[in-house]
Amino acid sequence: MALLKFLVIDDDESIRTLFKSILKRKFICEVFEADNGISGLTALQKNMPDIILLDLMMPVMDGIETLDAIRANPVFKNIPVIVITAVGDREIIRNLCEKNITDYLLKPIDVNITVERIQKMIHRLNESKQINLSGKKEQVNSKNGTDKILIVDNDAEFKNFFHSLLKERYTIHLASNGTEGLSIFTEHRPKFIFMSNNLSLLDKIILSQKIRETASDKEVVIYLLIDNMKLLSTKVFSYNGIIKKTMDKELFLKDIHFLNEDAFEMKRTRL
Repeated sequence: MALLKFLVIDDDESIRTLFKSILKRKFICEVFEADNGISGLTALQKNMPDIILLDLMMPVMDGIETLDAIRANPVFKNIPVIVITAVGDREIIRNLCEKNITDYLLKPIDVNITVERIQKMIHRLNESKQINLSGKKEQVNSKNGTDKILIVDNDAEFKNFFHSLLKERYTIHLASNGTEGLSIFTEHRPKFIFMSNNLSLLDKIILSQKIRETASDKEVVIYLLIDNMKLLSTKVFSYNGIIKKTMDKELFLKDIHFLNEDAFEMKRTRL
């Protein structure tokens, strides 16, 4: 396994120490530290990390300003950035995703979740590199996707219901959050994605954005599953359609009749 370089930018020394301990214990890596955005950019130039973990709330230069500087530099703009945040403000989340963050970790830090998300992110990066190096990206994008469906929902009962309805005709992949969904998508390239509106806003943004970066509208279609149309609040994504989430077999099959048609001819619905 190649030696990974991590850069942790956080003004809280205890958080930096925690990440350093987690990363050193779980990965073959070097870990560099910075206590604000300015020192982080200096460390970035000296060490060229593979992955950056970036706190949002810092003195001198905060995380958003630092992310702007990273993305504005052609040398560093493609380095994966994992944001560390306790913030749930929609405008901030939208701004972060427009700057192409790779993933996020919520404070207080959960060690197991942190390790799992970083491992999956590294797996996705390796998969992407292999595709690019082989020159077969287009073949992978189109290969055998028509019989695969991915449903991303934290409702286990509904996922089981969905699986039972369609398992005879389709290969169904199940995920509980955006990170799992993206990992499954990278590996299996399903044609149809069903995403629950009950997922976190950041999960929905990241999953939708990353899928659209690697697959065109002619290769993948994304549908939003929602319990109650009055609760629809997401305004920043584009979906191919909205599906009412119901456990009524007949109603649900009626709503997803397009699986039997040419779904790629559908006009995309902008919410």
